[in-house]
Amino acid sequence: IKAVDNYAAYDMLRKGDLDFAIIKCRRDNMPDFDYTEIEDERLYAVISRKRSGHGANIMNLTDLGNYPLLTGEKESHFYIEMEKLYSENNIPFNVSFMNTSETSLMQDMVRDDVGIILATESTARSLEDSEIAALPIEPRQDLVTLIIYPNKKKLRGAYLAFRNYVIDAYKRASISDSILME
Repeated sequence: IKAVDNYAAYDMLRKGDLDFAIIKCRRDNMPDFDYTEIEDERLYAVISRKRSGHGANIMNLTDLGNYPLLTGEKESHFYIEMEKLYSENNIPFNVSFMNTSETSLMQDMVRDDVGIILATESTARSLEDSEIAALPIEPRQDLVTLIIYPNKKKLRGAYLAFRNYVIDAYKRASISDSILME
């Protein structure tokens, strides 16, 4: 098991170094591998409540260009996915780099109104508090979680069992998370 960026996973699958990868992508940008969809989540903007207009219940897609975006490295999969989303919708791509995986630092930056984060609904809602709002983006934008594997690979035996195990475990975790949130 390796934790790598989507693009590295694609290369490793093509070379035969990986049998499976779990990725997130926009529905408009599905990979050229065989896959099984695990989950489909709405894209949210995570924004400081200090920001004027924060009382809104949604974030208009076209308004995203008004906010600096906190994101990963320029070559990362998520950066490229969001750059395409902005470009396809003629939105200025106003980026403030955030090259860390420290969630608390990112939350502090949002609280201090340094920028916004784009995240799936479950992640965005987990960050919401008295200083941070999670707003669904309209029109609806989705990120799909997939388990991908090389094309034409017949999933039998251990491969099929592994894929099914991952899907079942993911669903059990999602059910547990939703029960905890209620």
